[in-house]
Amino acid sequence: GEYGYRLTSSNSVETKSCEVSVKVGPAPKPDLMPTIPPIIDGLRNSDNSFRSGEIITLRAIPKNVGAGNAGMFNIKFQHKEETESDERYVDFPSFATVLGGLGTRLELPSAVGISHTSRPGANETYKIRYCVDFPPNGAPYHGAIDETQVSDASDSTVVPHIGEYNNCSEGTTIR
Repeated sequence: GEYGYRLTSSNSVETKSCEVSVKVGPAPKPDLMPTIPPIIDGLRNSDNSFRSGEIITLRAIPKNVGAGNAGMFNIKFQHKEETESDERYVDFPSFATVLGGLGTRLELPSAVGISHTSRPGANETYKIRYCVDFPPNGAPYHGAIDETQVSDASDSTVVPHIGEYNNCSEGTTIR
């Protein structure tokens, strides 16, 4: 809001005053996003495919490119068959939590992640990605952190790489 103040000073001879106007804007917000595609580790076969029925580890390194600090947030990992559209990504059942949040313009110093046991007998090729500040709290599926936002998805001038629209990494193909 905008506030006006009148400052008055007086002594035995005279009184003087002036007016001061102060405008206070909203606090800057964070903008969380991935730094790199997911890091995927696990036992591999001789053809470099992951062994079915074994544990794979999925890790992520998010960053905050916004001007405000981000409190605690979650990172979800998703998978889909390689040839499917991005709308077909499915969440893994667990997610990673960044308990301490992330300061302004900082990258998480070490990766956080989850472990998942692959399906025995699986022989498909998948894409894996992660989304920062999820699982969502509900429509329009934004996370817990109120991020910098220029527009929303219903706005024809939506900026796809700002705020809630830059939270998911590129996919990494595994088999």
